[in-house]
Order: sequence, then C-alpha cells, then structure tokens
Amino acid sequence: MAVNSANVGVGKPKATGAIWLAPKGTPLPSSATDDLEALGYSCLGYGASDGLKNPRSKNTNKMKAWGGNVVRITSDEYEETYSFGLIETIVPVLKAYFGDDNVSVDSATGKISVYSCGDDLPIMTWVFDIVLNDDMIERIIVQEGQITEFEDMEYTDEDPVKYGVTVSSYPSEIDGHVSNSKRIVEASHYTVVFDKNGHGKAPAAQRVVAGAHATEPTDPTETGFTFGGWFKETACTNEWDFDTDPVVSNMTLYAKWTPVTNKKK
Repeated sequence: MAVNSANVGVGKPKATGAIWLAPKGTPLPSSATDDLEALGYSCLGYGASDGLKNPRSKNTNKMKAWGGNVVRITSDEYEETYSFGLIETIVPVLKAYFGDDNVSVDSATGKISVYSCGDDLPIMTWVFDIVLNDDMIERIIVQEGQITEFEDMEYTDEDPVKYGVTVSSYPSEIDGHVSNSKRIVEASHYTVVFDKNGHGKAPAAQRVVAGAHATEPTDPTETGFTFGGWFKETACTNEWDFDTDPVVSNMTLYAKWTPVTNKKK
C-alpha cells in the first residue's frame, strides 16, 4: 500500500461535543455518526486544552531458559485509562465529577448545590468523539468506565476551572469480544453524485457530513420528458427520501424520466 497523507490525523474534538456519558446499560452506538443524544447520552461540554490521554500498560513476565536466555514473554495484567479535563460548570459535569446523588438543582431558582465526599463513583458508559482530519472521524466507546483519579482543582485569574479526571476502563463484552474499549473509524464526509440517467443536466455533486441528509437539488428538465425524482439505482425502483435517508457512504442517485405522451384528439 502506498503512503497517503489523507490517512494522517490529529486529535481535534468534534464540534458538537467530544465527551459523552450515559448510565451503564445504555445502548452502544454502532457507528461513529449515530446520534448519541437520541441514544440517551449526555454531552459534558467543552474539554480542556490538554485534550484526551489514553495510556495503555501491560505487566510482563520474562520466562528464562537454563543459561539465562529469555525464551518467552507473557503478560498477566492490562490497564487502560482515559485522562481529560472538563471546563463547563454544568449539571451533567458536576454529577459525573461529584456523583449523581451529591448534586441537586432547585427547579424554582436554578441554584445548584454540590456535596463533596469520598464515595466511589459508579461505572458508566463513556464515548469520546475525535475528528482526525477533514475526511476521518474516530469514536471511542468505553462500555464500563469509572472515574478513579482526580486532578487538583485550581481557581486562578487566567485559566478555566477544570474538572480533571482519569477514567479506568474495565473489560466487558462488546460485539462478542471481551474488550476494554471499542474504536470506530469512519469517513467524516461522503460524496453524493447525481446521474442524469440520459436526460437533462445533472446537478453538482454534494459533499455531505456522514449520517446527515443530502440537499434535494432543483429538478432537472428535458423537453419531451417528465422528471420523476431521484432513485438509488439506474432502474429507478427505490426512491431516495431527502428528508429521512441518511448518507452513510459515497453514492450515486439516478434521475427518473417518463416520456410525455401526446394524446391525439
């Protein structure tokens, strides 16, 4: 395989939210573009500028033969964690950081009361959405993650108040695999091409965010034919619905044409 700079990514947060949280048992997203809010996840707002760190470590044991040569290396311990900071003082963040039962909101005034204690925080499901480049996105799913470490909170004139945490990821069954996490890497955009199917003038192709809807173009015209919509195949069997059908791959839509029949009087 030849080298391709398009496959090189960075680690920017998704503009609509990069860190999401839900109770354990919430359905997992099956793609990098599934609507997390619709699945029951809460967005935890802006993350701190130091981003997301994901150290992974293994404890190894060296097996030596007579004479001292290492003949095999085995591992008996694996750990995976996620460290990040949250900088919005909002109820979902406070509940994640201090515990759901330790945060209350006065419905009449909006006043938030927070009680700090040493209780263990619950195991939750975490999702991290990362934009690798203009063409790729990555979604990291931690089905069973628990906040186990806290950074010192600092209140200064210049820096935002940060709720810095480390989430320990525990193994669980995901898609038939016992895994600490699942990563999904997908295209961030797809191209929709409009094929005139032999008549009229084809509209310009569209670059659409993965999982979003294409914009219905202006109907093409052709003398002697009536335009009948855009379809998923050249035979024009299944019509594309621009309001409900999501774009999940590069695709071509085909124009349907019906000859105009002139009736003799």
